[in-house]
Amino acid sequence: MRHSLRIVLLLLVVTAVAFARKDPIAEKHAEGRTQAHATLSAPFLSRTAAGYWDTLAISTADLELDEVFTFPGGLIWIGGFVISTNEDVALKSTDNGATWATYSLSGFTFSNGYALAPRSANVALAATWIGDIYRTTDGGTNWNLVFNYGGGSGFFDGIIFTGGDSVMAVGDADASGLCVVKSTDAGATWTRFTNLPATEASPGSYSSSATYHQMMDGIGPNVWITAYLGGGSAPRLLRTTDFGTTWNSGDVLLTGGLSNAYTIRSFNMVDLNVGWLVPRQTAAGVRSYVHKTTDGGTTWSDTILIQSGAVVKAIKPERGTNNLLGCGYTGNDPNAWWSSDGGTTWAAIHPTATGDGSDLQNASFVNNQLGYVVGVMKALKFIPPGSVDVKPQPANAPLSYGLDQNYPNPFNPTTTIQYSIPLSGKVSLKVYNVLGDEVATLVEGVLPVGSHSVSFSAASLPSGIYFYRLEAGKFVEVRKMALVK
Repeated sequence: MRHSLRIVLLLLVVTAVAFARKDPIAEKHAEGRTQAHATLSAPFLSRTAAGYWDTLAISTADLELDEVFTFPGGLIWIGGFVISTNEDVALKSTDNGATWATYSLSGFTFSNGYALAPRSANVALAATWIGDIYRTTDGGTNWNLVFNYGGGSGFFDGIIFTGGDSVMAVGDADASGLCVVKSTDAGATWTRFTNLPATEASPGSYSSSATYHQMMDGIGPNVWITAYLGGGSAPRLLRTTDFGTTWNSGDVLLTGGLSNAYTIRSFNMVDLNVGWLVPRQTAAGVRSYVHKTTDGGTTWSDTILIQSGAVVKAIKPERGTNNLLGCGYTGNDPNAWWSSDGGTTWAAIHPTATGDGSDLQNASFVNNQLGYVVGVMKALKFIPPGSVDVKPQPANAPLSYGLDQNYPNPFNPTTTIQYSIPLSGKVSLKVYNVLGDEVATLVEGVLPVGSHSVSFSAASLPSGIYFYRLEAGKFVEVRKMALVK
């Protein structure tokens, strides 16, 4: 059995929640904060890859860590809770994990669970299991309530920055359907969508999937949200390609004989077309399988076996590469699996076995030479197979991609555009008119890490509105400017 603390915690949580709130919340607590044994049908695979792992300077004996976010320059945020007290906490390092600060989130109103979304070393958001969104602008010391729905009976399951200051969050349905909200100012102000498809806009119908804080993903204006109804129905996938201006949705139908009665444990996209889904099934015989899409989530592959007898919790991609990290456990030990060919083949790279009921369930890559992985009583540094050495970015490297508003604006005829690149790679910056015609290419090529600026002269162009578009890796952002002569 998993360790006794987890069992006692489960009983306390389920009892308290069942008394105070609706059954679906007890279900989410039971899934998000407990786990069960797999039935082993094969022996452990090789543990010779233990050298890929190193512990962090965190005492994890009483922590379940659900989320980890990495930024160039050494910044790491981790979200989770204290097992023995159920207290929500956030941890932050600014030196690649050498030292850590821990922030208690006990000031959140009866949250008993939250999803984390950091923007920088100072700005971060927390969406709670009571329908609140909190925001810190001083690095985690103080958190202010910036949005609420449900009047204490809401339930936020996911929140994610999709590019720059754009962020989206999703919660369980109320009288207006799924609660999907957005912010374009890093969470300072929020707007709820009222244009969801009819199915997701139905009162009190679909719930968003709270399993392991991986129920939504985003790449620029493209956002995917998973949801479920229960009662034997297939889960749903809600998608926008324009940050919520329009939406489409459909059932997630898995081949391979799995029934419709499942939720989605984790959902992670590699790019706009390829993604990975791990279903949550209670039967031990199917918890070693994952599914792949190559059409943006419209259809899914047959079951893909990772390791017989293991429980797979997530498939985390390193975007821009063919690298994938599988996270999970087998028996009482944490397990991991690595693929460098887009999931065609997998190799076991387990951390050192502990027999204490720990596991792995979420990961974040700094680059193709360094990542961090967290789970139940685990926080590890990960050196991917094939890495020669780890070369941290300079301390003053930008923490994220960003495209600033041009200055001056309006302008005549010259203006300056600034942008930030946290990873060296191909960058494109172009200008378009209101008809969508390209009128200038300002940048096209490989640039180093850093903050950059470019001057744009519109001396030969007529007055009017123009748009400039930055594309770097999977990051895309567009801003508007006005030429007034």
